[in-house]
Amino acid sequence: MGLKSKVKAGDVKLDDDGAREPIDGAQELHAVESQDDAVSLEAGEVAKLRAEVLDLKDKYLRSLADFENFRKRSVKERADLLKYQGESILVDVLDVLDSFERALENPGSELEKFKEGVRLIHKQFVDALGKWDVRGESSVGKEFDPMMYRAIGKAKVEGQKPNIIIGELRKTYLYKDKILRIGEVMVNEGVPETSAEATQTEQPQSGELN
Repeated sequence: MGLKSKVKAGDVKLDDDGAREPIDGAQELHAVESQDDAVSLEAGEVAKLRAEVLDLKDKYLRSLADFENFRKRSVKERADLLKYQGESILVDVLDVLDSFERALENPGSELEKFKEGVRLIHKQFVDALGKWDVRGESSVGKEFDPMMYRAIGKAKVEGQKPNIIIGELRKTYLYKDKILRIGEVMVNEGVPETSAEATQTEQPQSGELN
């Protein structure tokens, strides 16, 4: 803001032709009022801009605080989810445990009834795991895959192809599309079925003319 100059009576100003003419009192007052009005207008604009800046700053700080609170809530919710993610499946497993305890409370039951109770509990357990996309796959008769199974032994079984699973100690279990546990199996290393058939074909038939 520039310094305003006072115009006093007795001063002179230049007219359009460049001639000097004195300034009277009325002209002096009018000039001073015009300068005061300009200063007041400029001060009002500055005050308005300052108020707008303060308002924007307040809104920015409030938004920043809201975002920080949201970030903290998200971090806590994620931490709780990771901490208690197995809670629901454990509740289902507890139902199976209850069934086992009820079965053990009746040790005098007939053997067949007891076995039937165990079968029902087994189904209940399998269903509980299936609810959470956990499933077991039987491997007997399938080709051995080291990514799915671990061979704990081999045996020779004629009539079966080599590398075929002939026995299973532990099933392979999957969780969704991920291997949860690989199975333990017995693998055949016997003579292939095709080779056995070929051997029989090559033997001469009795009574065949040479």
